[in-house]
Amino acid sequence: DPDVFMLRDENSHFNQDEKYTLLLLNNTLGAVLFNSDDIRLYNDEQRILFRSIFPYQKPRIESIHSENQCYKIKLRVNQRRYIVFCNLSKQAINLSTGKGSFYDVQQNKCYHKPQEFLLKKHQSRLFYQIDTSQKIELLGGKNHLFSGQEIESISRTNDTELVVKIRQNAQKNQGIHFWVADPTVQYIRINHQSIAVDKQIASYGREKKKN
Repeated sequence: DPDVFMLRDENSHFNQDEKYTLLLLNNTLGAVLFNSDDIRLYNDEQRILFRSIFPYQKPRIESIHSENQCYKIKLRVNQRRYIVFCNLSKQAINLSTGKGSFYDVQQNKCYHKPQEFLLKKHQSRLFYQIDTSQKIELLGGKNHLFSGQEIESISRTNDTELVVKIRQNAQKNQGIHFWVADPTVQYIRINHQSIAVDKQIASYGREKKKN
């Protein structure tokens, strides 16, 4: 069934890359989603990925380019632009993000020039296109499959202070990342909390791991 995704380990021959690819493509291109896993058996990583599809935000496809079973999908979710790279072939392929500024969700890194990367067979990568005109730009993180879609609204008190409202039913504890345009800024304030800036990225709301 093309609309079914599975994250379970039991009775599945899919590896982690293939599970993520199936989930990402179904959310990107599918009209409905089905899952028959027993989510009580999910480990922490599977649970985080499962929760990241809520609340559902419908993408709008802008273009799809394919070559040798490798796909580049440009899309928009609400007002945010993303690029999905998906390799459905049986061999690894070298690719490039192309011109622009991008946030790599999996690596939590920003790139401001073309970034080359290796896409393994059946692997997918998601990049968010950064709006560099903003002094503080929402990047998002792993709370939502489409990075940043866990955020309902952002109001800017001044150049270094934001008030952020998270969507109802959205995952909250995986950290929300922001890009800071000025490399000399060491701290910003988010929801009245002082947040340190490291390499122009500030991270808010990540749950501390228990010992």
